[in-house]
Amino acid sequence: MKHFIPTIAILLVSFTSVLGQHKLTRGEVYDFDIGDIFHHRWEYGQGHPPNAKRYTVIDKEYTPGIDTMKYLVYMSEYSTQYGDTFEDLIYTFIEDTISWIYTHLDSMIFDYPDSIPYVDSMVYYTDLMCMDTVYGINFRGFEKNDYVEYGKGLGQTFYENAGIVTDSRYLFYFKKGDRECGTKDVTGIGDSETTYSDIIVFPNPASNNLLVTLLHDQINSVYLLDLAGKTVWMDNVQTNSYWLDLGLIEPGIYILKATTENGEETAKIIIQ
Repeated sequence: MKHFIPTIAILLVSFTSVLGQHKLTRGEVYDFDIGDIFHHRWEYGQGHPPNAKRYTVIDKEYTPGIDTMKYLVYMSEYSTQYGDTFEDLIYTFIEDTISWIYTHLDSMIFDYPDSIPYVDSMVYYTDLMCMDTVYGINFRGFEKNDYVEYGKGLGQTFYENAGIVTDSRYLFYFKKGDRECGTKDVTGIGDSETTYSDIIVFPNPASNNLLVTLLHDQINSVYLLDLAGKTVWMDNVQTNSYWLDLGLIEPGIYILKATTENGEETAKIIIQ
């Protein structure tokens, strides 16, 4: 919580007016849209080497019968470890698609059935999240002394466990629609990763199936072109996300083109 102390001092008047307002539900905290981007960083003790987990929401599905929201998320993660010196960093990169599943959406964020008892909570604005409302909660129990913060439509924005060695995770960048806050981490972004374009293709290289997602438009048709510009495959669709079966496609390097009513997006892909 120490990184919010300056904000608390400056915005004390704001806290008084916000404390009486509606506190966040799980549905409000985990209200994401296709194309939302979140970057998180982990710190364990002092001098923790650089790292980031970068998430982009690429699909969502609500099941009303069980009050559950499921998100399909593209994850691009990197971690580092020190080599012979602090300047010598060894990088490890991981890409994957994962699912985020949230239930009990009408429950208060601190009142989820599996939550441990909490000591106190407060709602306030923070300039670190570009003046978004943040809900901070102190959890204390046996062998536990955690402080957690949640933002409306931002998920968990901060976590700290003040044990023998302080372990913390925090949101340092997000993009929701036209709103952008913080500085995005582009470490390791290359030809195979297109997180910051409107098109995402994963995995790349691919061998069996390829997921094609447009973040801000609907796909009308998908083309595969060889490097000479010849069309080797195409399909007409009406969707934001499309799974491409590569079973009949020869291995090689291709240009994938997705057309929309507003133009087209392209990405270089490798089929193995």
